[in-house]
Amino acid sequence: MSTGHVVVDGAICKCQFGDVPDVLVVQSQQKGYINDNAAKKLIANTMDLGSPFKAKTFGQCKLQPMGSSFKPCMPMITQWQEFYDKVILSNQGQILTEKSKATCAIAGAPCVEFTWHGQTAEGGGVGNTEEEADEEIQSQLNPLVNPNEEPFLAQELNGGSFDDTGKPIEKRKINVQIETIKTTFVPLGIADFDGNEENEYLKFKIKISENSADKMKIKVFQDGEPYYNNDIKESSMLSLGEHEWEWDGFGDYGDYDSKSFKDKDIAVEVTVWLDGQEKSHRISLEKKKSIGKEWVDVSIQRNIKEMIVTLRVNLRDGGEKGLNSASKIPLQAISNYGEQPITSREVSFEKLKNEVVKGINKHWSRDKTNSNQVSLKGELWNIKTIAEISKNGMVAPEIIFITNSKVKRSRNFILSRKLYYQIGYNYNKPWTNFPVNHPVFINKGWSFDSKSTIALDFQFTSAHEIGHELLTEYGGGFGHSYNHKNTSTTLSQETLSSQGNFPTNGEIDLMKYYKNYPKSKLDVDRVVASEDDLKGLIWLSKIIIE
Repeated sequence: MSTGHVVVDGAICKCQFGDVPDVLVVQSQQKGYINDNAAKKLIANTMDLGSPFKAKTFGQCKLQPMGSSFKPCMPMITQWQEFYDKVILSNQGQILTEKSKATCAIAGAPCVEFTWHGQTAEGGGVGNTEEEADEEIQSQLNPLVNPNEEPFLAQELNGGSFDDTGKPIEKRKINVQIETIKTTFVPLGIADFDGNEENEYLKFKIKISENSADKMKIKVFQDGEPYYNNDIKESSMLSLGEHEWEWDGFGDYGDYDSKSFKDKDIAVEVTVWLDGQEKSHRISLEKKKSIGKEWVDVSIQRNIKEMIVTLRVNLRDGGEKGLNSASKIPLQAISNYGEQPITSREVSFEKLKNEVVKGINKHWSRDKTNSNQVSLKGELWNIKTIAEISKNGMVAPEIIFITNSKVKRSRNFILSRKLYYQIGYNYNKPWTNFPVNHPVFINKGWSFDSKSTIALDFQFTSAHEIGHELLTEYGGGFGHSYNHKNTSTTLSQETLSSQGNFPTNGEIDLMKYYKNYPKSKLDVDRVVASEDDLKGLIWLSKIIIE
């Protein structure tokens, strides 16, 4: 049974997934009403279903993305919860209170709640004492119960407790407290590099004193807004003494966001009931910090098995090289390729940053689009990585625009972090290793690459170099990262003789070396971070609760 003010026509509602409120319109019955400052207001009840609202929308529905925006909300209420269940109105509906919540067909769970009950008259709310409630208002509040004719039921509306003879029942005392248990937390319990499963639950200690509880409810709030509700029904949790309660960090709608979890005020409230009375205790999670990396966050929608990983990287401008060296290019090479040397920067640093972001987003994502979903707890997930440029992001290479120069090798380790965008004429050494009919051999080491021919390779290389820092931070250390997961030497970075060519079908591991190199679009499109590497990226969002 829910208590609180009775809701009437004109009450204000909001939806957790909408962005504007709407006004409740009672159309399900015309007999039960409250006299509120000389105005007769119809009582809202559980038969107010469908779209009983004035504007019939809560703005945009965040559960229905559409491109860069969302579809308009078209609410369809299927049922109400937490209503007053002691009275049935003439339409067979039961009275809604300010604590009632509605389930929308789109969400499939309670998401609509009241921000104002619609009453203004003093004494009009359930929970005031019988002496404070005017008889006329009380009789309208519950049109089927007259306080003079049925005093015990009328008083029960106002929180009283009586036996069948009208004798007051003495209430037993109860108290409850909750406190956090220091713990680390990784969503879904993703294992560390060594395969040790992490804790996937936040833990709390609940102490019930004086008497056992009839029932218990635990609520979690984010910045004061309801986020998660748990009705405790196990008798072992209601008994006198201390109990441990675990929460996986997800909200009522299967959502989790590590950034919101760290940045917002998270409060946990436990309420117990005994003999019609309730006791509550609320605490805030004051010390929430990342012991993984602040530059990675995860947003999870468990119900649809989708996850977005936000990776913030600190890309720097390394300038340009070779623009004044056009005279070094042999005339024969210029004649053979039919292209003039580049003498001015053709691609800005801003555009190159965007290309790096594209590369990370593409090669560090695994979902249905590339047929490479991730298995978590026996279920297939779509995981999308979105890179953001930030000065507070993960350390990353400086980007260098280079032309008319020797071919440079991009790298990303603690002593040197450089990502080369090599365009136009560049010199390959030793060129005699190329086949005699290869353009590089014919032009004695000189190659020419246009923006279109190097675009995919630059994105792929960017994702690979960024990945070195991720593998190092995940726990594999310098060796695991820079020997390319045991496929190359660590210092000279040469492919091991035992390593074969990349697979002719299926995925190609982004962080491994192979004897050959994917160049065609079809092959580059198969290059992707492995399941374990992507799980490692998620693991880096690890949080500690003090």
